[in-house]
Amino acid sequence: MASYILANNAKAELAESITDSNTGIMLTEISDTLSDALENVVDGQMHILLTVANITDEIHEIVEVVDWDSGTATATILRGRDGTESLEWPANTVLELRVTRYLLQSLFSGFADNTIAILGVALGMGAVAIGQGAFSSGPASLALGQGANAQADNAVVIGNGYVGADRGIAIGDFSNAADEDGIAIGDSSAGGPRVIAIGLGAGSWEPDAICVRGEGYAPDTIVVGVNSAAHAQGGIALGREAASQGERAITIGDQAKGYFGDFGIIIGAGTEMASIAGVSLGAKTQNYANFGVVLGYQAMATSPHFSHLAMIPGQPAANALPGDLHEDDLASRHRAAPVMTLATGVIDLTDDQDHAEIEIPTGAEFYIDRIDLIVTSATDPAGPFEIQVGTGDGPDVDNILTSSAVTVDQAQQRQMFTPEINGVDSIRVSVATAGTGNLNCRVIIIGYLMAGE
Repeated sequence: MASYILANNAKAELAESITDSNTGIMLTEISDTLSDALENVVDGQMHILLTVANITDEIHEIVEVVDWDSGTATATILRGRDGTESLEWPANTVLELRVTRYLLQSLFSGFADNTIAILGVALGMGAVAIGQGAFSSGPASLALGQGANAQADNAVVIGNGYVGADRGIAIGDFSNAADEDGIAIGDSSAGGPRVIAIGLGAGSWEPDAICVRGEGYAPDTIVVGVNSAAHAQGGIALGREAASQGERAITIGDQAKGYFGDFGIIIGAGTEMASIAGVSLGAKTQNYANFGVVLGYQAMATSPHFSHLAMIPGQPAANALPGDLHEDDLASRHRAAPVMTLATGVIDLTDDQDHAEIEIPTGAEFYIDRIDLIVTSATDPAGPFEIQVGTGDGPDVDNILTSSAVTVDQAQQRQMFTPEINGVDSIRVSVATAGTGNLNCRVIIIGYLMAGE
Protein backbone atom coordinates (compact mmCIF):
# COMPACT_ATOMS: atom_id res chain seq x y z
CA MET A 1 0.00 0.00 0.00
CA ALA A 2 1.41 3.34 -1.07
CA SER A 3 1.40 6.51 1.01
CA TYR A 4 0.04 9.77 -0.38
CA ILE A 5 1.87 13.08 -0.66
CA LEU A 6 0.15 16.25 0.50
CA ALA A 7 0.82 19.84 -0.62
CA ASN A 8 -0.94 23.19 -0.41
CA ASN A 9 -2.24 24.99 -3.52
CA ALA A 10 -0.91 22.23 -5.75
CA LYS A 11 -2.30 22.34 -9.29
CA ALA A 12 -1.43 22.01 -12.98
CA GLU A 13 -3.08 21.90 -16.43
CA LEU A 14 -3.23 19.26 -19.12
CA ALA A 15 -0.75 20.13 -21.87
CA GLU A 16 -2.88 18.22 -24.40
CA SER A 17 -6.24 16.48 -24.53
CA ILE A 18 -6.58 12.90 -23.27
CA THR A 19 -9.03 10.06 -23.92
CA ASP A 20 -10.70 7.99 -21.23
CA SER A 21 -7.93 5.35 -21.57
CA ASN A 22 -4.73 7.43 -21.54
CA THR A 23 -2.43 6.54 -18.61
CA GLY A 24 0.36 8.93 -19.51
CA ILE A 25 -0.39 12.66 -19.38
CA MET A 26 1.75 15.72 -20.03
CA LEU A 27 1.33 18.62 -17.62
CA THR A 28 1.90 22.36 -17.94
CA GLU A 29 1.46 25.42 -15.70
CA ILE A 30 2.64 23.30 -12.75
CA SER A 31 2.60 25.15 -9.41
CA ASP A 32 5.78 25.16 -7.34
CA THR A 33 4.16 23.10 -4.58
CA LEU A 34 2.97 20.43 -6.99
CA SER A 35 6.36 20.39 -8.72
CA ASP A 36 8.06 19.65 -5.40
CA ALA A 37 5.51 16.94 -4.60
CA LEU A 38 5.93 15.27 -8.01
CA GLU A 39 9.69 14.97 -7.45
CA ASN A 40 8.94 12.73 -4.43
CA VAL A 41 6.69 10.30 -6.28
CA VAL A 42 7.96 6.70 -6.11
CA ASP A 43 5.97 3.97 -7.84
CA GLY A 44 4.38 1.70 -5.26
CA GLN A 45 5.50 3.83 -2.30
CA MET A 46 4.64 7.54 -2.61
CA HIS A 47 1.74 8.65 -4.85
CA ILE A 48 -0.38 11.78 -5.42
CA LEU A 49 -4.18 11.97 -5.82
CA LEU A 50 -5.30 14.73 -8.22
CA THR A 51 -8.85 15.82 -9.02
CA VAL A 52 -9.60 16.70 -12.66
CA ALA A 53 -12.59 19.05 -13.09
CA ASN A 54 -14.31 20.88 -15.92
CA ILE A 55 -14.53 24.67 -16.04
CA THR A 56 -17.76 24.78 -14.01
CA ASP A 57 -16.44 22.26 -11.49
CA GLU A 58 -19.44 20.02 -12.07
CA ILE A 59 -17.76 17.03 -13.71
CA HIS A 60 -14.85 15.30 -11.91
CA GLU A 61 -12.40 12.44 -12.17
CA ILE A 62 -9.79 11.49 -9.55
CA VAL A 63 -6.47 10.20 -10.92
CA GLU A 64 -3.51 8.72 -9.00
CA VAL A 65 -0.01 9.73 -10.04
CA VAL A 66 2.27 6.70 -9.62
CA ASP A 67 5.32 7.90 -11.56
CA TRP A 68 6.78 11.19 -12.78
CA ASP A 69 9.26 12.08 -15.51
CA SER A 70 10.39 15.66 -14.91
CA GLY A 71 12.35 15.73 -18.19
CA THR A 72 9.20 15.33 -20.30
CA ALA A 73 6.75 16.64 -17.67
CA THR A 74 4.86 13.37 -18.04
CA ALA A 75 2.91 11.67 -15.24
CA THR A 76 1.94 8.01 -15.22
CA ILE A 77 -1.56 7.77 -13.72
CA LEU A 78 -4.25 5.34 -12.61
CA ARG A 79 -7.66 6.46 -13.91
CA GLY A 80 -11.08 6.73 -12.29
CA ARG A 81 -9.99 6.45 -8.66
CA ASP A 82 -12.15 6.71 -5.52
CA GLY A 83 -15.40 5.75 -7.26
CA THR A 84 -15.07 8.22 -10.17
CA GLU A 85 -15.37 7.43 -13.88
CA SER A 86 -12.55 7.68 -16.42
CA LEU A 87 -13.44 10.48 -18.86
CA GLU A 88 -12.12 12.39 -21.86
CA TRP A 89 -10.58 15.79 -21.06
CA PRO A 90 -9.52 18.69 -23.29
CA ALA A 91 -6.17 20.49 -23.14
CA ASN A 92 -5.78 23.14 -20.39
CA THR A 93 -8.12 21.27 -18.06
CA VAL A 94 -7.09 21.96 -14.42
CA LEU A 95 -5.89 19.21 -12.06
CA GLU A 96 -5.75 19.98 -8.32
CA LEU A 97 -4.64 18.18 -5.17
CA ARG A 98 -7.87 18.11 -3.13
CA VAL A 99 -8.96 16.35 0.04
CA THR A 100 -10.91 13.24 -0.96
CA ARG A 101 -12.61 10.42 0.88
CA TYR A 102 -9.97 7.91 -0.20
CA LEU A 103 -7.14 10.23 0.87
CA LEU A 104 -8.59 10.65 4.36
CA GLN A 105 -9.16 6.93 4.72
CA SER A 106 -5.59 6.18 3.69
CA LEU A 107 -4.18 8.76 6.14
CA PHE A 108 -5.91 7.11 9.09
CA SER A 109 -5.90 3.49 7.94
CA GLY A 110 -5.54 0.54 10.24
CA PHE A 111 -7.37 1.51 13.41
CA ALA A 112 -9.67 -1.49 12.99
CA ASP A 113 -6.83 -4.08 13.12
CA ASN A 114 -4.88 -2.51 16.01
CA THR A 115 -2.48 -0.66 13.72
CA ILE A 116 -2.08 3.07 13.27
CA ALA A 117 -0.81 4.58 10.02
CA ILE A 118 -0.77 8.34 9.46
CA LEU A 119 1.01 9.23 6.20
CA GLY A 120 2.82 5.90 6.55
CA VAL A 121 2.37 2.13 6.25
CA ALA A 122 1.79 -0.17 9.28
CA LEU A 123 1.67 -3.90 8.53
CA GLY A 124 2.48 -5.72 11.78
CA MET A 125 -0.12 -6.42 14.46
CA GLY A 126 -0.18 -3.43 16.78
CA ALA A 127 2.29 -1.54 14.59
CA VAL A 128 2.38 2.26 14.41
CA ALA A 129 3.68 4.29 11.44
CA ILE A 130 3.39 8.08 11.65
CA GLY A 131 5.12 10.34 9.15
CA GLN A 132 5.65 10.79 5.44
CA GLY A 133 7.01 7.46 4.18
CA ALA A 134 7.14 5.88 7.64
CA PHE A 135 7.09 2.07 7.50
CA SER A 136 6.42 -0.34 10.37
CA SER A 137 6.23 -4.05 9.50
CA GLY A 138 6.96 -5.85 12.77
CA PRO A 139 4.42 -6.65 15.49
CA ALA A 140 4.27 -3.94 18.17
CA SER A 141 6.80 -1.85 16.24
CA LEU A 142 6.89 1.96 16.07
CA ALA A 143 8.08 4.11 13.16
CA LEU A 144 7.78 7.81 13.93
CA GLY A 145 9.04 10.44 11.53
CA GLN A 146 9.63 10.97 7.84
CA GLY A 147 11.31 7.89 6.38
CA ALA A 148 11.36 6.00 9.69
CA ASN A 149 11.74 2.26 8.98
CA ALA A 150 10.97 -0.39 11.63
CA GLN A 151 11.21 -3.91 10.17
CA ALA A 152 11.36 -6.14 13.24
CA ASP A 153 9.34 -7.18 16.29
CA ASN A 154 9.08 -4.59 19.08
CA ALA A 155 11.31 -2.21 17.14
CA VAL A 156 11.34 1.55 17.79
CA VAL A 157 12.46 4.10 15.19
CA ILE A 158 12.18 7.85 15.77
CA GLY A 159 13.52 9.97 12.94
CA ASN A 160 14.82 8.91 9.56
CA GLY A 161 16.44 5.75 10.92
CA TYR A 162 16.31 1.98 10.52
CA VAL A 163 15.83 -1.07 12.74
CA GLY A 164 16.26 -4.49 11.17
CA ALA A 165 16.31 -6.86 14.15
CA ASP A 166 14.03 -7.60 17.10
CA ARG A 167 13.90 -5.17 20.02
CA GLY A 168 16.16 -2.67 18.29
CA ILE A 169 15.92 1.06 19.01
CA ALA A 170 17.08 3.77 16.59
CA ILE A 171 16.57 7.45 17.39
CA GLY A 172 17.98 10.13 15.10
CA ASP A 173 18.47 10.72 11.39
CA PHE A 174 20.35 7.85 9.70
CA SER A 175 20.54 5.97 13.00
CA ASN A 176 20.80 2.21 12.48
CA ALA A 177 20.13 -0.71 14.83
CA ALA A 178 20.53 -3.70 12.54
CA ASP A 179 21.08 -6.43 15.16
CA GLU A 180 18.99 -7.80 18.02
CA ASP A 181 18.74 -5.59 21.11
CA GLY A 182 20.89 -2.90 19.51
CA ILE A 183 20.33 0.70 20.63
CA ALA A 184 21.43 3.62 18.45
CA ILE A 185 20.62 7.12 19.70
CA GLY A 186 21.97 10.06 17.73
CA ASP A 187 22.40 11.07 14.10
CA SER A 188 24.39 8.46 12.11
CA SER A 189 24.74 6.24 15.18
CA ALA A 190 24.91 2.45 14.74
CA GLY A 191 24.10 -0.38 17.13
CA GLY A 192 25.16 -4.01 16.65
CA PRO A 193 23.99 -6.94 18.82
CA ARG A 194 23.36 -5.75 22.39
CA VAL A 195 25.24 -2.53 21.67
CA ILE A 196 24.39 0.83 23.22
CA ALA A 197 25.49 3.70 20.97
CA ILE A 198 24.78 7.29 22.00
CA GLY A 199 25.79 10.44 20.16
CA LEU A 200 26.65 11.66 16.68
CA GLY A 201 28.47 8.92 14.77
CA ALA A 202 28.76 6.63 17.79
CA GLY A 203 28.50 2.91 17.30
CA SER A 204 29.82 -0.62 17.00
CA TRP A 205 28.83 -3.60 14.88
CA GLU A 206 30.61 -5.88 17.37
CA PRO A 207 28.53 -7.37 20.22
CA ASP A 208 28.13 -6.05 23.76
CA ALA A 209 29.81 -2.68 23.27
CA ILE A 210 28.96 0.67 24.90
CA CYS A 211 29.81 3.69 22.78
CA VAL A 212 29.21 7.36 23.65
CA ARG A 213 30.39 9.63 20.82
CA GLY A 214 33.02 7.01 19.95
CA GLU A 215 33.43 3.71 18.09
CA GLY A 216 34.07 0.16 19.28
CA TYR A 217 35.77 -2.13 16.79
CA ALA A 218 35.76 -5.27 18.93
CA PRO A 219 33.40 -7.10 21.32
CA ASP A 220 32.92 -5.96 24.93
CA THR A 221 34.47 -2.53 24.38
CA ILE A 222 33.58 0.71 26.18
CA VAL A 223 34.31 4.08 24.58
CA VAL A 224 33.26 7.51 25.87
CA GLY A 225 34.40 10.71 24.21
CA VAL A 226 34.40 12.45 20.84
CA ASN A 227 36.25 10.26 18.30
CA SER A 228 37.33 7.82 21.00
CA ALA A 229 37.98 4.25 19.83
CA ALA A 230 38.71 0.77 21.20
CA HIS A 231 40.15 -1.75 18.73
CA ALA A 232 40.57 -4.97 20.72
CA GLN A 233 38.24 -7.11 22.82
CA GLY A 234 37.48 -5.71 26.24
CA GLY A 235 39.26 -2.44 25.55
CA ILE A 236 38.20 0.79 27.29
CA ALA A 237 38.85 4.31 25.94
CA LEU A 238 37.57 7.31 27.91
CA GLY A 239 38.27 10.86 26.70
CA ARG A 240 38.33 12.93 23.54
CA GLU A 241 40.21 11.03 20.82
CA ALA A 242 41.34 8.44 23.36
CA ALA A 243 42.41 5.17 21.72
CA SER A 244 42.85 1.66 23.11
CA GLN A 245 44.32 -1.02 20.81
CA GLY A 246 45.21 -3.80 23.26
CA GLU A 247 42.94 -6.50 24.63
CA ARG A 248 41.38 -5.43 27.93
CA ALA A 249 43.57 -2.32 27.89
CA ILE A 250 42.31 0.85 29.60
CA THR A 251 43.02 4.31 28.19
CA ILE A 252 41.73 7.39 30.06
CA GLY A 253 42.49 10.97 29.11
CA ASP A 254 42.16 13.56 26.38
CA GLN A 255 44.06 12.20 23.33
CA ALA A 256 45.60 9.40 25.37
CA LYS A 257 46.87 6.67 23.05
CA GLY A 258 47.43 3.00 23.72
CA TYR A 259 48.96 1.87 20.42
CA PHE A 260 49.13 -1.80 21.33
CA GLY A 261 49.85 -3.94 24.36
CA ASP A 262 47.29 -6.08 26.10
CA PHE A 263 46.17 -5.38 29.68
CA GLY A 264 47.78 -1.94 29.81
CA ILE A 265 46.49 0.97 31.91
CA ILE A 266 46.94 4.55 30.65
CA ILE A 267 45.72 7.58 32.59
CA GLY A 268 46.62 11.12 31.56
CA ALA A 269 46.02 13.61 28.76
CA GLY A 270 48.36 13.13 25.81
CA THR A 271 49.85 9.96 27.29
CA GLU A 272 51.26 7.34 24.89
CA MET A 273 51.98 3.69 25.60
CA ALA A 274 52.95 0.67 23.54
CA SER A 275 53.81 -1.96 26.13
CA ILE A 276 52.30 -5.20 27.35
CA ALA A 277 50.70 -4.90 30.79
CA GLY A 278 52.29 -1.50 31.26
CA VAL A 279 51.04 1.28 33.52
CA SER A 280 51.31 4.98 32.66
CA LEU A 281 50.04 7.64 35.05
CA GLY A 282 50.52 11.33 34.27
CA ALA A 283 49.99 13.79 31.44
CA LYS A 284 52.20 13.35 28.34
CA THR A 285 53.99 10.31 29.68
CA GLN A 286 55.52 7.80 27.24
CA ASN A 287 55.89 4.13 28.04
CA TYR A 288 57.36 1.66 25.55
CA ALA A 289 58.70 -0.87 28.09
CA ASN A 290 56.80 -4.13 28.48
CA PHE A 291 55.48 -4.44 32.04
CA GLY A 292 56.86 -0.95 32.68
CA VAL A 293 55.46 1.55 35.14
CA VAL A 294 55.75 5.25 34.28
CA LEU A 295 54.65 7.88 36.80
CA GLY A 296 54.59 11.68 36.52
CA TYR A 297 54.27 14.50 34.04
CA GLN A 298 56.27 13.79 30.84
CA ALA A 299 57.93 10.76 32.41
CA MET A 300 59.39 8.40 29.81
CA ALA A 301 60.54 4.79 29.46
CA THR A 302 62.00 3.88 26.06
CA SER A 303 65.11 1.77 26.62
CA PRO A 304 64.74 -0.04 29.94
CA HIS A 305 67.32 -2.37 31.42
CA PHE A 306 64.73 -4.31 33.31
CA SER A 307 61.06 -5.06 33.07
CA HIS A 308 59.60 -2.99 35.90
CA LEU A 309 60.33 0.76 35.87
CA ALA A 310 59.23 3.64 38.03
CA MET A 311 60.35 6.91 36.45
CA ILE A 312 61.15 10.20 38.21
CA PRO A 313 58.62 12.77 36.89
CA GLY A 314 60.02 14.84 34.04
CA GLN A 315 63.37 13.02 33.93
CA PRO A 316 64.86 10.86 31.14
CA ALA A 317 65.10 7.09 31.24
CA ALA A 318 68.63 7.15 32.67
CA ASN A 319 67.11 8.20 36.04
CA ALA A 320 64.93 5.11 36.39
CA LEU A 321 64.42 3.88 39.93
CA PRO A 322 64.46 0.10 40.48
CA GLY A 323 61.77 0.22 43.15
CA ASP A 324 61.77 -2.97 45.21
CA LEU A 325 64.20 -4.81 42.91
CA HIS A 326 67.57 -5.87 44.40
CA GLU A 327 70.90 -5.85 42.59
CA ASP A 328 70.87 -9.65 42.27
CA ASP A 329 67.44 -9.46 40.70
CA LEU A 330 68.64 -6.83 38.21
CA ALA A 331 71.58 -8.94 37.12
CA SER A 332 69.40 -11.98 36.57
CA ARG A 333 66.95 -9.89 34.57
CA HIS A 334 69.77 -8.65 32.32
CA ARG A 335 70.85 -12.20 31.58
CA ALA A 336 67.25 -13.37 31.10
CA ALA A 337 66.76 -10.78 28.31
CA PRO A 338 63.05 -9.98 28.69
CA VAL A 339 61.13 -8.74 25.67
CA MET A 340 61.60 -4.98 25.29
CA THR A 341 59.81 -2.35 23.25
CA LEU A 342 61.68 0.67 21.89
CA ALA A 343 60.07 3.60 20.09
CA THR A 344 60.96 6.69 18.10
CA GLY A 345 59.37 10.09 18.40
CA VAL A 346 57.04 11.28 15.64
CA ILE A 347 58.61 11.04 12.16
CA ASP A 348 57.36 13.19 9.26
CA LEU A 349 57.23 10.95 6.17
CA THR A 350 56.89 14.00 3.90
CA ASP A 351 60.35 15.26 4.96
CA ASP A 352 63.24 13.30 3.39
CA GLN A 353 65.62 14.71 6.02
CA ASP A 354 63.61 13.57 9.02
CA HIS A 355 65.01 10.79 11.16
CA ALA A 356 65.04 9.44 14.70
CA GLU A 357 67.69 7.65 16.73
CA ILE A 358 67.08 5.13 19.50
CA GLU A 359 69.79 4.89 22.13
CA ILE A 360 70.95 1.43 23.19
CA PRO A 361 72.61 1.26 26.64
CA THR A 362 76.44 1.12 26.53
CA GLY A 363 77.74 -2.44 26.40
CA ALA A 364 74.38 -3.92 25.38
CA GLU A 365 73.05 -5.36 22.13
CA PHE A 366 69.48 -5.39 20.92
CA TYR A 367 68.17 -8.46 19.09
CA ILE A 368 65.18 -7.34 17.02
CA ASP A 369 62.11 -9.53 16.68
CA ARG A 370 60.02 -7.17 14.54
CA ILE A 371 59.60 -3.56 13.49
CA ASP A 372 56.18 -1.86 13.60
CA LEU A 373 55.24 1.44 11.96
CA ILE A 374 52.14 3.13 13.42
CA VAL A 375 50.53 6.13 11.70
CA THR A 376 49.87 8.92 14.21
CA SER A 377 48.24 11.42 11.83
CA ALA A 378 47.37 11.63 8.14
CA THR A 379 45.82 14.26 5.87
CA ASP A 380 45.62 13.61 2.10
CA PRO A 381 48.93 11.69 1.90
CA ALA A 382 50.27 10.96 -1.59
CA GLY A 383 53.16 8.52 -1.94
CA PRO A 384 55.34 6.76 -2.49
CA PHE A 385 56.67 6.73 1.09
CA GLU A 386 59.65 4.62 2.22
CA ILE A 387 61.56 4.22 5.48
CA GLN A 388 65.01 2.81 6.21
CA VAL A 389 66.40 1.48 9.50
CA GLY A 390 70.14 1.25 10.06
CA THR A 391 72.77 1.34 12.76
CA GLY A 392 73.75 4.93 11.97
CA ASP A 393 74.23 7.51 9.22
CA GLY A 394 76.72 7.04 6.39
CA PRO A 395 77.94 4.53 3.79
CA ASP A 396 79.46 2.06 6.25
CA VAL A 397 76.41 1.45 8.45
CA ASP A 398 74.59 -1.87 8.58
CA ASN A 399 71.02 -1.95 7.25
CA ILE A 400 68.59 -3.34 9.78
CA LEU A 401 65.84 -2.70 7.21
CA THR A 402 66.64 -1.56 3.67
CA SER A 403 64.39 1.04 2.03
CA SER A 404 60.86 -0.36 2.37
CA ALA A 405 57.52 0.96 1.14
CA VAL A 406 55.03 2.34 3.67
CA THR A 407 51.58 1.15 2.60
CA VAL A 408 49.42 2.42 5.49
CA ASP A 409 47.99 5.93 5.20
CA GLN A 410 45.32 6.36 7.89
CA ALA A 411 45.69 7.32 11.55
CA GLN A 412 46.24 4.39 13.94
CA GLN A 413 46.95 1.92 11.14
CA ARG A 414 49.96 -0.38 11.68
CA GLN A 415 52.46 -1.98 9.29
CA MET A 416 54.98 -4.66 10.33
CA PHE A 417 58.46 -5.27 8.92
CA THR A 418 60.99 -8.07 9.44
CA PRO A 419 64.56 -7.04 10.35
CA GLU A 420 67.39 -8.15 8.06
CA ILE A 421 70.13 -8.27 10.71
CA ASN A 422 70.24 -8.61 14.49
CA GLY A 423 72.43 -7.88 17.48
CA VAL A 424 72.87 -4.10 17.05
CA ASP A 425 74.18 -1.47 19.45
CA SER A 426 72.51 1.55 17.77
CA ILE A 427 69.34 2.18 15.77
CA ARG A 428 68.57 5.03 13.35
CA VAL A 429 65.23 5.34 11.52
CA SER A 430 65.14 7.67 8.51
CA VAL A 431 62.83 8.70 5.66
CA ALA A 432 64.17 7.10 2.48
CA THR A 433 61.49 8.42 0.10
CA ALA A 434 59.21 11.31 1.09
CA GLY A 435 55.71 11.81 -0.25
CA THR A 436 53.39 14.80 -0.05
CA GLY A 437 50.45 15.83 2.10
CA ASN A 438 50.65 14.92 5.78
CA LEU A 439 51.72 11.51 7.07
CA ASN A 440 53.33 11.18 10.51
CA CYS A 441 54.30 7.97 12.25
CA ARG A 442 56.18 6.35 15.09
CA VAL A 443 58.38 3.31 14.63
CA ILE A 444 58.17 0.67 17.37
CA ILE A 445 60.96 -1.92 17.60
CA ILE A 446 60.37 -5.06 19.62
CA GLY A 447 63.12 -7.47 20.65
CA TYR A 448 65.52 -8.59 23.38
CA LEU A 449 68.08 -6.39 25.12
CA MET A 450 71.17 -8.36 26.07
CA ALA A 451 73.49 -6.71 28.60
CA GLY A 452 77.18 -7.58 28.99
CA GLU A 453 78.53 -9.38 32.00
